[in-house]
Amino acid sequence: MGYAKKRTGGDGKARYTAVYLDLRGSERSAGTFSSEKAANQAWQKAEVEQRQGRVGDPARGRQTLRKYVERWLPSHVIEPTTREKYAYYLSAHILPVLGGLRMADIFPEHIREWIAWM
Repeated sequence: MGYAKKRTGGDGKARYTAVYLDLRGSERSAGTFSSEKAANQAWQKAEVEQRQGRVGDPARGRQTLRKYVERWLPSHVIEPTTREKYAYYLSAHILPVLGGLRMADIFPEHIREWIAWM
C-alpha cells in the first residue's frame, strides 16, 4: 500500500511525494506533487499499473543493449553450445550495430534497418 510523504521544499512550501512498494518490496517514488490529493492519485495509479504488469524499472531502459547483454547472458540458463552461438552472434552481428543504443531507444525501425543491413 502506498502513501503520500509530506516534505518541505526549498521555498518553504509543502510538497508531497507519492510512494509505493515495487514487486520486490522496495519503496519507489511515483513523483512529487504540490497537493496530497495528487500524490495519492499518483501512487494509486502506480500500484494499478504494477498489478497489470505495466511497470518496470525505468533504469533498465536507460542502459545500453551492450550493458544489458553483459548482465543477461551469464545468468541465462542455456546449453553451452547455445551460449557459444549466442555470444558469437551478439559480438559479431548485433552489438557492433545496436550495442550502443539505450534499451528504451531501440524501436522496430532500428531492427528493420539492421536486418536490411545484414
